[in-house]
Amino acid sequence: DEFLGRETHYVVARWFNQAATPDKKMLMLFDARGFYWNRTTIQDNVLTNWPLLVGTGATDRCLAGTGITHVYVNQAIASYYRYRGLDLTLLSWDRFPEFTGRCLELITRTGGVEVYRVRR
Repeated sequence: DEFLGRETHYVVARWFNQAATPDKKMLMLFDARGFYWNRTTIQDNVLTNWPLLVGTGATDRCLAGTGITHVYVNQAIASYYRYRGLDLTLLSWDRFPEFTGRCLELITRTGGVEVYRVRR
């Protein structure tokens, strides 16, 4: 626990496991490390979670009907992909700030990671 406690991902997962009731569901964006999470977690294994949600209109409805209660965004990884040449507009990432303002409430921002609560 001492070693892992230095990793932002682990610290956030531990906090969420303790703070969130078992019915909560976390959507991960730009991260696929769901192994420390004890709540339902939708990992972003191949960077498709956000484009799929945009494409199905779920973001227009603020994720209503998905059961998703929280969103975890690894902005450090998004920045890494941008730095390495990925045009994030191909993933519709340019739509995320508007979605955030309309649908999400920031809970914490630490070490390149942001955690949001979905507004209902």
